Amino acid sequence: MLLLSALLVNAAILVLGQVFDSIDLRTHYRWSYQFAAALAEGTLYPRWMPLANFGLGEPSFVIVHPGYYYVIAGLKACGLSIWDAMRATAVASSLLLGIAAYWVLRRTASAGWAWVGALALQASPFAMFLFGFHVALPWHFSLPLALLAIGLSLRERDESVSLMLALTIAGLCMTHLLVAFMVLVCVGLMKLAGLLWGAGDQGAVRLLGWIGSVSLGIGLAATYVLLAVTSGPLFSPEYGTDALYLNWRNSFILPVVTSRIFGVRWAVAQWVLPLVPLASLVVTGLILYRWRDARDGVWRMASRLAVVGALALVMASEVAYPLYAAIPFLTNVQWPYRFLTVASLAGGLALPLAGVIAFRAGGSRGLKLSVIGCFGLSFALFGAVQMKLVREGVDPQLGAATLVGNVAQRGAEPAAIGPRWRSYIDSGGFDGYCGREALRCEQVVQEAHRRVWRVTTESGGRVILPLFAFPAWTLYLDGARGAGGIDAETGLIVVDLPAGSHEIAVRWTGLWQEQAGLAISVGALALIIAIRIRRGRGARRAAG
Repeated sequence: MLLLSALLVNAAILVLGQVFDSIDLRTHYRWSYQFAAALAEGTLYPRWMPLANFGLGEPSFVIVHPGYYYVIAGLKACGLSIWDAMRATAVASSLLLGIAAYWVLRRTASAGWAWVGALALQASPFAMFLFGFHVALPWHFSLPLALLAIGLSLRERDESVSLMLALTIAGLCMTHLLVAFMVLVCVGLMKLAGLLWGAGDQGAVRLLGWIGSVSLGIGLAATYVLLAVTSGPLFSPEYGTDALYLNWRNSFILPVVTSRIFGVRWAVAQWVLPLVPLASLVVTGLILYRWRDARDGVWRMASRLAVVGALALVMASEVAYPLYAAIPFLTNVQWPYRFLTVASLAGGLALPLAGVIAFRAGGSRGLKLSVIGCFGLSFALFGAVQMKLVREGVDPQLGAATLVGNVAQRGAEPAAIGPRWRSYIDSGGFDGYCGREALRCEQVVQEAHRRVWRVTTESGGRVILPLFAFPAWTLYLDGARGAGGIDAETGLIVVDLPAGSHEIAVRWTGLWQEQAGLAISVGALALIIAIRIRRGRGARRAAG
């Protein structure tokens, strides 16, 4: 049933191949193509996108989460085109979201309500908007892991560290770090509030266990996370923001005040989509208050989900404006409405649990109808989004032409980039430069993370290579490690050559954060294995 539902909710994408065509879709396509090509060349973790900036490259995957692109590359290796692989991941995300929702809900709810909640979350208008209109493909693909992270974080357990939660957090960080951050912020605030409001020693133990699980998961993903969170100085600050697209001030939900001052970035995301989680959480709150004396397992889980969802709505709204203004780190989420991710998932889990409570014997008719109305609102809005996609979506015609031209990503320019780099391209690039300087130049190897040129000069001099300088590059001259420089005008690698014929090689040898992150990830994995072995032995002793 969940597979059929996943196929149906993605019908427009699968059958018609229609989405809202945008630069974001083309960026994901280009990254997917280059990532898969670098893997095929033997690079286990691609960091450099060689086609960007007319072939001068950019270090996109120093900061971009790689999980989604590994999946796309795997599907491409199985014979799918990149666009078909992207559409397949939409179905996979919907299917996994339904499975995760059913599993979480079935811990406390009946099978019937678990099915209803799982199907409703698969048909989430927010999820459909993410893939079909926002075209935020890794964000959409992260939803099952985000839901599972919320569910695992809120269930009642006795063990100090949850290995399943640690693995989920690691996968979520690798798939979408910002979503992981938002989940941890909302769940962490809920747990801290519960401790401050009298959860007692047991609450403190559970909080410490949760922190341990999360820390272990982040450690497992450190091969990506450490470099991503420390990479700010590696990129040019001139290209990172703009007044509209990356302006957090115009991106709150229900922006009654801020819209008059800063405008609105995306009206549907900010005014319409919040209605579903808001209604679900309000109805859940009313039901929890009506049966506040029950406090059984269903009530407790629903209440925790409601608090997490409410915190996410606050963080998404202009009520949190002072927080974003006072804590600049929060603005890394780029758009506060991103917190709708957590609100939609938490509200989608809380509503069927509220339904379990309301439909018990003695439940009022009004509250029962409110639960049904919330599900109806969600399905109706999903239908509207789906119909809009059918009417206004287009086949993006992704292919070889998508890879032509300047396929760079704004904000991923290396710090060394110079003001006249475009002149280097416009004047013929490397071939044009070699011709003007009377050099004989030949490209011997052109891979994403390794370049080799053969250059012959009669009198010696400097050569500006067609590659942006970046600290992870190491230059070799005639087989020996050499000292390259940076051309101030372009930001490209420059090397001084004596007269004669020379081989110049540039290889990606990595940054210290890559080495340290890998060591942390290996250590975290070893610790997970050790804990699992120890628990297995303890279980066998107990059984014996």
